[in-house]
Amino acid sequence: MGFAAINPVKNKAIIYGGIVFFAVRAFDRIVFANVLREAFDVSTGRNLISLVFVIIMLLGLLIFKPEEA
Repeated sequence: MGFAAINPVKNKAIIYGGIVFFAVRAFDRIVFANVLREAFDVSTGRNLISLVFVIIMLLGLLIFKPEEA
């Protein structure tokens, strides 16, 4: 993500990789919430806070990605 921050137009692939990464993380947090709670004792509130941060980062990348030329 550091390379993408330096030159986002040249490093679009890194940005799209970040978008996919955060989308998968959000999906995992939603679908496997019970597993997190049972296996690692992660409370629902803690999971929701983490989910909100992941979605904010995902939306930030989606909104500020470089335009197609």
